[in-house]
Amino acid sequence: MRILIHDFGAYAFTVQLARELAKRGHVVRYVYLDEEGSVKGDVGVRPTDAPTFSSVGIADDDNKRRSSFVRRLAHDARYALRLASESRAFRPDVVFSADCPLLSQAALQRSSRSNNARFVFWLQDLFGEALDAVISRRNRVLGPVLSAPFKALEHFLLRRSDEVIGIAPAFVNYVTNLGVDPRYVHLLPNWAPLEDRIVETGSWKETVSLPSGPRLLYSGTLGLKHDPQVLAAIAEQLQQTKDGHLVVVTEGEGRSWLEQAKIDQSLDRLHLRDFQEVEELPSMLGSADVLLAV
Repeated sequence: MRILIHDFGAYAFTVQLARELAKRGHVVRYVYLDEEGSVKGDVGVRPTDAPTFSSVGIADDDNKRRSSFVRRLAHDARYALRLASESRAFRPDVVFSADCPLLSQAALQRSSRSNNARFVFWLQDLFGEALDAVISRRNRVLGPVLSAPFKALEHFLLRRSDEVIGIAPAFVNYVTNLGVDPRYVHLLPNWAPLEDRIVETGSWKETVSLPSGPRLLYSGTLGLKHDPQVLAAIAEQLQQTKDGHLVVVTEGEGRSWLEQAKIDQSLDRLHLRDFQEVEELPSMLGSADVLLAV
């Protein structure tokens, strides 16, 4: 079987799945966003990979794609065209698409139907709901209005998918409440590849000049939809108690927001670092006393 797995964020567990399916005899193409500031697992072809595994990164020359809502939409439209083109060239039997902006998801679903490929919507985020939440923080009236077309598109794509994978029970309930047959909606929580285990060896904390003392660590994507104010509030608590430090390893909008909060609130115990190479991940996680998720 020819399988295309698309993960906009190129997270480690989807890459692991692609490799495993290739080892089991399938022809697997892994497609992902390959731009500065994007999260990428170990996506390159390894010498130990099955010969039927391949990966393709899609990049855009416009490095200001996150600077405004309009630019983001334009970027998504260009990405959608390239993603659909990759799918048509590969001619898969089935497509899994995760963590994908809605315009790109629509283009990939449409190209899948034209190739008579089954389409699986791997639901990692509810983009319409997230957009509503982000805009409503600034303007409660505009939030529901501006997000309505995106919610409608997302609901349309979910209903037209052959199968839907939800990463949490709440997502499964959300999809079935839209009228999607529960037989085609599946619960599959995200997992962490075991080879990326936490280790206490290595000198990552010395390399990036982290202070001694208890360390709380958040590492991963951090958009405004994740509400970085939660992390700022933790840093503020640490500032008051003078016990411990918060390390945040991320890039993008959430990082920019925290940089400003660090200045405005004098959060000396908040330490911001760029994304690290994937081989540094075990040592980085091992440097923490507490791991955080939002």
